[in-house]
Amino acid sequence: MSHRPLRALAVVVLAATAALVPVHPDPAGATPTVLVTDTSARNTDPRKAARVECPPLVPHVIDVDGWIDGGSGLVALTALLPDEDGNGATARGRDRVGSASAWSVTVRARCSARPAPQRVARTRSVDATNGAAEVTCPSGHVLSTGFDSSGEAVPTLVEPGLNVRTVTVTATPPPTGNATVTAIALCAADPTVARTGARAVTPGAAQLVVGFGGNATGYIATAGPCQNGAELTGSGGGIVGGSDAHLVESFIDHGAGTVTVFVADLMCCPYGTLVIAYGICS
Repeated sequence: MSHRPLRALAVVVLAATAALVPVHPDPAGATPTVLVTDTSARNTDPRKAARVECPPLVPHVIDVDGWIDGGSGLVALTALLPDEDGNGATARGRDRVGSASAWSVTVRARCSARPAPQRVARTRSVDATNGAAEVTCPSGHVLSTGFDSSGEAVPTLVEPGLNVRTVTVTATPPPTGNATVTAIALCAADPTVARTGARAVTPGAAQLVVGFGGNATGYIATAGPCQNGAELTGSGGGIVGGSDAHLVESFIDHGAGTVTVFVADLMCCPYGTLVIAYGICS
């Protein structure tokens, strides 16, 4: 799959449906990983989903990314959801106004034979007084993130904590009806040592790389690469501010070791917004 950073509200992504692609080689002696990708139908249906499962030889999801293609900036990415059993992942999108042009949603999971990360999640109701859910790894640190939503909630920010032990997902409350937001963390499987590539990383030693953007950058932010030979294992990001914003893309470039986040706003081009991309380095 090739991918070009987005510079306009019309998202341009080239993706293969149900593709299985080897990731660039891990360090010598490391467990190999593959990328598995699926793309939904491209049409004007208001809600869509795409789902992948890891192959038997590399059965465990270790990170998930996804994006909306088309939709004229009116379609929100509403879930990047690792399965509870750790063997697959789902992305969902929703046309927020009912008049978007043809669009599709793509999910991509990186699969590995490494020990399965521990998946933890927390769901909160979204209303005028609360728009966030936070989850904490019970041991180790966050390897990668995920999120989900229900009803008309619109996720706007997926934020790993500075200690890389928590994930907070913020969502815009719906105008009417019940809605929820879910924060998901895939945590280091070993409570003493987390294996990433050929290296051993002490829990808590993970770090974040952060990038910023805004209206002047086309609502795009890019973070990375990781420093000192660390491996990029997860992503996050979104928007702070804006009038009626939503996530469109969270893309991990495994070759470059970077994370790109793209957002859109139904009010087009408000100033004073901050777009943030997070990369989790282990």
